[in-house]
Amino acid sequence: MRATIKSSRFVPAISLIATMATAGTAAADGYFEGVAGLSIPFGDDDWDNFSDESTKLGVRAGGGGGPTALELAGDITLVNADSTLDDLPGDFGAQRFRVLIGARHRVKAGNATVFFRAGGGVDIFHYTASGEVFGVEFERSETDPGIAAEVGGGFTVPVGNLYIGGQIGVPMAFHFDDDDPGNDEDADLEYSAYDIDLLFTIGMRQ
Repeated sequence: MRATIKSSRFVPAISLIATMATAGTAAADGYFEGVAGLSIPFGDDDWDNFSDESTKLGVRAGGGGGPTALELAGDITLVNADSTLDDLPGDFGAQRFRVLIGARHRVKAGNATVFFRAGGGVDIFHYTASGEVFGVEFERSETDPGIAAEVGGGFTVPVGNLYIGGQIGVPMAFHFDDDDPGNDEDADLEYSAYDIDLLFTIGMRQ
């Protein structure tokens, strides 16, 4: 007996396979994006008492097969020190620099793309302080690396050759540099930091 395949069944099957392949290819596109917004501290008393809502800027890039992409991210937070520091003499500034590697999982939702992301890496805290106390000038700075972790998610929609969207993230940092007794140049940087990021996104896909 010779088997036959009716075209009425064969064509829809081919169409379904083609649609799935196209969707998979679209989800696997590489991307490069910039983010900007606010980082809002919460959770850990030491960090929450030190930092207010701060400006955050970053870039992210990724790619790979399937809907899950490998992602490399870097960002800087311009730490807005708590208003209690306004009473201190001189000038004070602090920044956080973060580099993370992780993954992003993307799901098509009509014309939009919804995604979830997670990563880990290094969180570098840096501060500088300078001024004058009783006629004596001082200048101090310190840099401390810690452990970084982050989870988050968001959405994007295409706009021409670009895409825009919004993201929410929960960056975490863990630092272990305790104050060195007897060393006035050493600050107490043993703390954990938890924040909520609210970010605007603009990017492009390959």
